[in-house]
Amino acid sequence: MLTVHIIVFFVLLVIRFFLSDYTGVIIITIHLNNPRSLHYNFFRKDNQFFTGKSPDAKELNHTLTQIKLEPGQAVPDFTLPASHGENVALSDFRGKKVVLYFYPKNMTPGCTDEACSFRDRHQELERAGAVVIGISPDPLKSHAKFIQKHGLPFLLLSDENHKVSELFGVWQLKKMFGREYEGVVRSTFLIDESGRLAKEWRKVKVAGHADEVLQAVLSIREA
Repeated sequence: MLTVHIIVFFVLLVIRFFLSDYTGVIIITIHLNNPRSLHYNFFRKDNQFFTGKSPDAKELNHTLTQIKLEPGQAVPDFTLPASHGENVALSDFRGKKVVLYFYPKNMTPGCTDEACSFRDRHQELERAGAVVIGISPDPLKSHAKFIQKHGLPFLLLSDENHKVSELFGVWQLKKMFGREYEGVVRSTFLIDESGRLAKEWRKVKVAGHADEVLQAVLSIREA
């Protein structure tokens, strides 16, 4: 049974490997004290690192294609459905600075405050050559209501299967009132005109965050 498990999982990895644009080395390891917990590491030629576990692992880990970006590294492209009814790719905004912010859920107090703070700074960000894009696991209908209620002037992308959130390492195990669950950790990524990471903020505190992002955008313009 273990052999079948290994073969099936390896085949899935190989299929994903060859259908992607990635090239690299896959290393698979099995913990002898827990044979069903099968781990793999994936090293790309550009030194980006991916890690994950089999779905049967006791402790779930949904970081199948998580990246570890450093400032100056190219940010991988992705495509998601957007609030204006079309699919949007990150590469569509090449030539502009992109403020890409991940948030947990529409209509909640913290996410509303964050969205409204980016709304209030939107004209200044736009004058500095930046585009604001929000991403959450909410469906497009929820995005439409959120935008209409708060007059948001920027796109919201729907990451319902949280694959892009996983890609950026913001889909994590969280804890509230003693209960553990998986969700988005509030994070922002500033991407320059060439598609490279300029700066990132993880575990964002909403108060003053939009102002800090604006200053970072302006510093790129002045550099």
